[in-house]
Amino acid sequence: GLAQSVTCGSTPPESTQGSRMPMDFRKALPEELARLQQLARDNIDTHYRGILGNEGVDRFLDSGASDRYVEDNIEHCIVMDDGESSERIVGFAVCKQDLIAMLMVDIDRHREGIGSRLLQHCEGELFRHHPQLRLESFEGNTRGNRFYKKNHWNLLQRENDSQSGVSKYIFVKR
Repeated sequence: GLAQSVTCGSTPPESTQGSRMPMDFRKALPEELARLQQLARDNIDTHYRGILGNEGVDRFLDSGASDRYVEDNIEHCIVMDDGESSERIVGFAVCKQDLIAMLMVDIDRHREGIGSRLLQHCEGELFRHHPQLRLESFEGNTRGNRFYKKNHWNLLQRENDSQSGVSKYIFVKR
């Protein structure tokens, strides 16, 4: 499967908004589960209230669905750390087959180019096995949708998300 074929090594430093930051990409380790779950919860708590509403976010987080999703997909997680210490996870993505199913960046590290670098790394890995990639985003995720378009993803369709009851966008990239 894809999880076994993803190679995550050290990547050379790249220019990111004028600064040069070495970052490492690798598969997530089982002992990192709690950190990844916390990173996802922090992002959902901070950025999804305007999309799902306070009640929707609280219900989702309280149900443990976010934690279960990360746990169920730990073998599909690509972790990005700051290059200085593997303890300093700055973001992660869940990549399954041709789908980037989740992309989360430490909420204190937004607007540093980390998300773009993580997305580009995932694209590079997945394009090795698939001619077209997909990702999903809530329609109300204005900032995220702008980010995907900036990174050359094309909006394919809008559909209702039965779990959340809100509309989501399906983006593709060839």
